[in-house]
Amino acid sequence: MEPVILVVHDTYGPRALEVPLKPCTLGRSRNADLRIVGAFISRIHALLTPDLSLGTYVIFDGKNAGSPSTNGLFINRVQVRSHRLQLGDCIWLGPRVELFWQNRSRLGKLEADRLLGASERLNTVQLTQGVPTESTQATFSG
Repeated sequence: MEPVILVVHDTYGPRALEVPLKPCTLGRSRNADLRIVGAFISRIHALLTPDLSLGTYVIFDGKNAGSPSTNGLFINRVQVRSHRLQLGDCIWLGPRVELFWQNRSRLGKLEADRLLGASERLNTVQLTQGVPTESTQATFSG
């Protein structure tokens, strides 16, 4: 299975996160495997689970089947409880928070490296702090 990249547009601006080949959580919590920042994002907003037999992932709203996120999960503008992700899908978690499901070959190596680099800089500087200042937003907006 080719590594998947989640292109994130959130409070911190555009960046990319490599999705691990294991179940992982998305949310604003510091304990989330993939941290997504926004005022309307739940602490654990969604769960990603790889489906190795089909070479893709399934995304679930909330941290488990009985506990959906506060604001819901939308894929390509349709609200869902779960969805088998396909390249190019737009994942909407709340106002000003969009995620795009891509891989390196589709995104292009240079663009993937640029976005992953922004994410690495952000991880080392900002994710342990609160909401970014205007100067840090400019630094990570590309």
